[in-house]
Parts: sequence; structure tokens; C-alpha cells
Amino acid sequence: MPTKLPWAAALTAVLLLTPAASAAAATLGQSSLPSPIRAYRDQAVWSAAPAGSTTSTLMLSQPGGVTALDIHRHRAPVQATVSRGPSGKPAIVAVGGRELFLLDPATGARTLVATGHVAARSPVLWGDRLAWIEGRDRIYTATIGNKGVRKVAAPGGGGALLYELGLLGNQLAISLNDGGTEGDAQVWLQELDGSRRHLVRKVSSGEGDRSYVGLSFDGGALYFAQVCSGDPSGCPGHGIAYRYRSGRVSTASVPLDLGGFAQANGASYWVTQNYGACLDEQGEDAPCSVERTRLRFR
Repeated sequence: MPTKLPWAAALTAVLLLTPAASAAAATLGQSSLPSPIRAYRDQAVWSAAPAGSTTSTLMLSQPGGVTALDIHRHRAPVQATVSRGPSGKPAIVAVGGRELFLLDPATGARTLVATGHVAARSPVLWGDRLAWIEGRDRIYTATIGNKGVRKVAAPGGGGALLYELGLLGNQLAISLNDGGTEGDAQVWLQELDGSRRHLVRKVSSGEGDRSYVGLSFDGGALYFAQVCSGDPSGCPGHGIAYRYRSGRVSTASVPLDLGGFAQANGASYWVTQNYGACLDEQGEDAPCSVERTRLRFR
């Protein structure tokens, strides 16, 4: 049955104010369930569920088109990433419970590369290095080809909820909510060994349920998006994409609420949603849209 929400009228008014950046976006697909998205060079991966289904399938976008891969998850998106692999070429890492494996999109073959302690999420890859989240606040790393995993010191203290990771070389980006009342949504940068940690951005989640999604490295810069999954009256009328490079920040407008965001090869990708679900501006069931465009950061 369609779901009605009390903020539908407010969201409709906000959407009228949203910049038309997404109007020129190319649509790559749709899903009945929200999903994160990851991208590297000219490839992107996300999860999609057909209308009426609760099973998500991992999708791969390449210059030749979009392909459904033989990996699925019930009632939740597949946890996966595409990035620079051990050979220097794009590689896909996906999660199956505690196991992380390299996925060959051509053959469907899976190669186990790491095993965690509990179910892993937000896997990231750069070369032969892996990192992922377990539970609320634990980060682990491993090197492909070597046995064992190592815990990574994370910001936020014991009350933090870690959302996502991003990885470039030894640089690890972390988005989280520290459980506080002011500036609780945060993005941090640090080395894999926990050193050189510094806060990149913070905002209070508030009634708008603001958070940061889509940690991505592209051209040496860190990209991410601030989205609003709650009361839209507490947000500026649109989401905000950030580009952070050497202490300098530039921004661009994106849709108000996104399930996922990614930046690669100069292109921006996102998965739309409203109120944290696949709904339209009236709060009724509608597909989430997977889109690609180029943003103008200022």
C-alpha cells in the first residue's frame, strides 16, 4: 500500500526550490529499495530491487551498458565497492556475511580475500588494501594475499555509529554520527594506522536528519554529500555535495535526499530517495532513480 507521510507538503515546496542539476542527469536504472553507490573510473556498482521485490541484485554500470551480477541480498542492499584492484585495474569487492571476496563480473567467480568477525559493511578497496566496518563502531583492514586482519583506531568514541568509509592509498575517510546533540554528523580523514586524523566537516542532524553519504576520492580530492532524510523544513531546499582538497572546500547542489552518492572520473553518481525510502514527494511508493551527471563545484 502507498505510504503517506506528514511532511509531504513541506517536501513538495522544498523540491520546487531545488536547483535543476539532476534534470540533465542520465538515468542508469531504478530500484524499489534505496542503495548506496560506488564508482571508480568509468564504472559504478549499486543494488537494485524490482517493484514488489525485497531482493536486491548488484548492478554494474560500464561504458557498454548496465549488467546485473549474480550476487543478491534479501531486504537490504548488497555491500560492495568498485575501485583500483591489486592489478591496478578496476575490481569489485562484495560482502557475503563475514566474508569479503573479489568478484569477476565476466564469469561470476568469487575469490575470498578476507574474513571478518561479524557481518561486514561499507567495504573499500585500494590496490591490495581493504577496509570495512563491523558492528556500530569497529573498522578493520587487511591486505589481499596476507592472512589476518587488523583493527583500525576510529574517531567518535564508543557512542559513535559509523556509516561509511572511503579509501585512497593509506588515506581513510570516515562518516559517522557521534551520538551528541551538536555537530553529531561528521566526516573525518586519517591514515589507516589512525594517525594524522582531522575533522573535515560536521553538522547537527536535527529534525532534518542530516547526514553525510558517498565518501569518494577522485583526482586527489575527497567528495561526499550532505543529505536530509527527515523534516525538509530544516534543510536548505537541496542536498549539498562537497569537494575537499588540501583544506579547501567547494560545493554543488544535489537532490535533497540520497541513498548513495559517488564521484569518479569527473562524474557524479547518486541514488535518489525521499524520507530515507523509495517514495515520491507526496510520500507515496515510487522507484528510486540511479543517475549520473557532472556537477559544477564552486
